[in-house]
Amino acid sequence: NAQRAGRGEIGHIELGYVASAVYSGLLQRQVQSFCADCPDVSLSVRESPMAALPGLVAEGRFDIGYIRSPMTLPDGVEAVRLSSEGFVLALPQDSWLLGLKAISCEHLQNETFILPEQISGTLHVAAQGGYAPRLGPQPGGLVAVIALVSLGQGVAVVPESVVGHVSLPNVVYRSIEGSEASSWLSLIYRRFEKAPAVARYIEQVKQVARLKV
Repeated sequence: NAQRAGRGEIGHIELGYVASAVYSGLLQRQVQSFCADCPDVSLSVRESPMAALPGLVAEGRFDIGYIRSPMTLPDGVEAVRLSSEGFVLALPQDSWLLGLKAISCEHLQNETFILPEQISGTLHVAAQGGYAPRLGPQPGGLVAVIALVSLGQGVAVVPESVVGHVSLPNVVYRSIEGSEASSWLSLIYRRFEKAPAVARYIEQVKQVARLKV
């Protein structure tokens, strides 16, 4: 058993994630692949607020985490860049914007933006349109963000993987013409990870990332 533990074949991993890692299917693929290779490693998998997740990894409350980058990480925490995706606009179904043939960044100047945890898409769209965005509430996870859109509180710039996965009444998704804003999922981990099972998981994800480059 000591040899197996040393190879990372037995052990325990605390894994935290943000919801969009699940919408994209990435978390499921990587966890299932690891569990198939190492069936005797137990995984505890829990959703976490994105702002807190890097700190929880640094403190050892989670061993690894899936976040949406770009994001500033604490000292000693590193990231493997995984799949990249663009953003879409979530609109209330009575929005005047739906009368337009194409919605561009400039059209959103007077809209109130409901903020997801990863605000880079919102800021990028406003910068491309040449204005300071009117910022509304930041209610938490993506379902909470899209719920406020469905209540008519504003619009939201959200990862395109929510389309087809988060379907709420009164919400319509549209592409944003000319916007090149993108974000990507990252696996974060402690730089000097000593637990063999955790190190094995990280290495497996890195190998997949290398194959895709």
